[in-house]
Amino acid sequence: SPGSGKTMTSMEVLRQWANCSMFEDSILALYVPARRITDDMRTEWDVLELSSPIYGLPAVEVREVQAYVKQHPRRVLIVLDGLDELKESLVMEGGAVSKVLSGRHDLGVCRVMVTSRPCNRARIL
Repeated sequence: SPGSGKTMTSMEVLRQWANCSMFEDSILALYVPARRITDDMRTEWDVLELSSPIYGLPAVEVREVQAYVKQHPRRVLIVLDGLDELKESLVMEGGAVSKVLSGRHDLGVCRVMVTSRPCNRARIL
């Protein structure tokens, strides 16, 4: 829901990351606004391609980011903002969002930070 501070929290984490005061071992941070995730997204890359800085990049550069993430997953921070705003079907096991959250994908083990309202905690976990 709007106004609960999820995006502001995400932006603050990213600001602190950029200033090397949080998640210092992460070289790449990917911000993914959950509200842009749609039913037709099948893979974790469908979700991550929505992220800043990937969104809008030419395909060649997207492949370079993908290669970096696959080679150095522990140096990547994924910030998934507003998970509670997704339809339940998008978070269910086997879906693209579930793959990003679980670490069961070809990205390796990336660090994932999620923002959500606490009232939806059980559905997400």
